Amino acid sequence: MKNVLSDKSLRICCLLLGLFISGLQFSYAQDYKFEQTDDPHKMVVMEAENFSTNTPNGDVAWMLTDSPPDFSGQGAMMAVTAEPYTTVETVLASSAVLTYKIKFIRPGHHYIWARASRTGGGDDSYHAGIDGEITDSSLFLTFHNTEFDYGTWGWIYYRSTAGPASVFVPSVGVHDLNIYIRENGFRIDKIILTDDPASEFTPEEMGPDETLASSAINSAAMDNDILMVYPNPADDRLNIQIKEKRYANGRLKIFDLQGRLVQVVIPNENRVRTADVSAFEPGVYMLKFEQDDQIIAVDRFIKK
Repeated sequence: MKNVLSDKSLRICCLLLGLFISGLQFSYAQDYKFEQTDDPHKMVVMEAENFSTNTPNGDVAWMLTDSPPDFSGQGAMMAVTAEPYTTVETVLASSAVLTYKIKFIRPGHHYIWARASRTGGGDDSYHAGIDGEITDSSLFLTFHNTEFDYGTWGWIYYRSTAGPASVFVPSVGVHDLNIYIRENGFRIDKIILTDDPASEFTPEEMGPDETLASSAINSAAMDNDILMVYPNPADDRLNIQIKEKRYANGRLKIFDLQGRLVQVVIPNENRVRTADVSAFEPGVYMLKFEQDDQIIAVDRFIKK
């Protein structure tokens, strides 16, 4: 997906993709997407792009990005804003927010780690909260006490210079983790909550796997073992293979970033179909695979 579009076009496409995904609704039994583990670390692990909702505020928005390239999952989220947000009041009034719905089995303070990246000192912080409330312990979360290079991914866990960052979970049950924009260009790849202090738990490399709820569909990451889409980016033809026989009767729908249905693809008896995308405008498109009125898998591709 690298160097296919101009930087400006890619930014616009990724922003629209993030907003489109946020409105793409899937049904599952619970009203939460993530669960806290019952192991000694009491962790919740989330890919940043696998949000429950992505809420922009005017031109302020979190957008999907593939830079730096060695991200975990299917991408990362980058802050887009013309001005920084430095107080709780301005954050809640004017910033954009990613929300992750989580079922907690333990209340109280939870330390928050983020796999993040920066290009310098002007894009190195974010804010966090629970259920729309921000406390001092989750304001100005930065790269303090870290040593990894600009333009690379690494784990951050400090609240400015005031010690480890944390959020307060008021009770057992379902709560929202909120990730707010602080300044333009900050990138976040993965998020971990744990009741272990940094002296007892420190994530490494890409960190542990997501702690998804058992029946939640990974709608934003769109990581699945059902579809194989190639080549991606595509020029004139897009090959789509349905890997599992039980989905042989499904159909694929292609949507543009405005949510408009642009093509329906019926796989053949070998569960393979080549879609003619030669007339598509360059940009990002969504693939939704359905069978028996249910969404089975979601993927995306880029038209060159």
